[in-house]
Amino acid sequence: LPTAAFAQTGGPDAYGYTYAPTTYDWVDVEAEGGTGITVSGDSEELAELPWDFVFYGRVYSQVQVSADGALRFWQPGTLGYNNLCFPQVGGSTAEVAPFWDDLSASFGDVWKLDDAPNGRFVVSWVDVPRYSGSGQFSFQVHLYDDGAIEFHYQDVAVGSSDTTGGGSTTVGINDAHPLLSGDTSLQLGCNSDVLTNETATRFTPPVGACLDADGDDSLDLGCGGDDCNDDNAGVNPGATEICDGLDGDCDGLVPADEADADADGEFACTDCDDGEPLSFSGNPEVCDGLDNDCDAALLG
Repeated sequence: LPTAAFAQTGGPDAYGYTYAPTTYDWVDVEAEGGTGITVSGDSEELAELPWDFVFYGRVYSQVQVSADGALRFWQPGTLGYNNLCFPQVGGSTAEVAPFWDDLSASFGDVWKLDDAPNGRFVVSWVDVPRYSGSGQFSFQVHLYDDGAIEFHYQDVAVGSSDTTGGGSTTVGINDAHPLLSGDTSLQLGCNSDVLTNETATRFTPPVGACLDADGDDSLDLGCGGDDCNDDNAGVNPGATEICDGLDGDCDGLVPADEADADADGEFACTDCDDGEPLSFSGNPEVCDGLDNDCDAALLG
């Protein structure tokens, strides 16, 4: 019978992801009509996702497929062959790493498949050897439309004693530019023999997972973030206050000059006379001795 990849469960991390064994379900991507991905050396290829995928609160429509056994979101450049243990913080990569190692994908096959009936996008590395090493590894990632992630291992218990089962590999998920403080990663193994054949693990996001709805890299206050208005990309802790009547930098204060003391619809920072409701930008000028339109000139 199919077995699960790891005896243990893990998490939650700071965002709320957990992991647990799941049923092994290898997809023959080539037979299912998938598309080949051309990667070699340490290169990557950008793949369009069939739907927006949420990873640690950010929404992505594309993913970069690395020759070195991982997926990356959002960032330019490449992952690189030198696998690093998680967590990686303060960097610029968001990683899904089923088998991050120094691989030679040009001597194997890498495939992608939009498996719409099952609500998943599959990336598969098939018979890919390690650089200057023995054995050929086969594994795949399933990204689900509900934000879940699965790693499936067909053949990873191969190679030399120091590479078999993930002995030279990073396995896990990581967000190096977290929207929340704390450890935003789950590592199942790093340079340790933890993988076995015909097994699988599922990473599950928290129920009601928080999103960065306005795409300004700040999560809503309601879920532990620091964005006081997650419907406005111009409002977040890193923003500069402008004359709009909003708490632009989320410091809890709206500058006094953004008040509208005379209730004429214009804030004091641009109103030429915030004590006179008949004076504001764009108001028709009349012969009343006031600068009605705030152009610094009186009628007559």
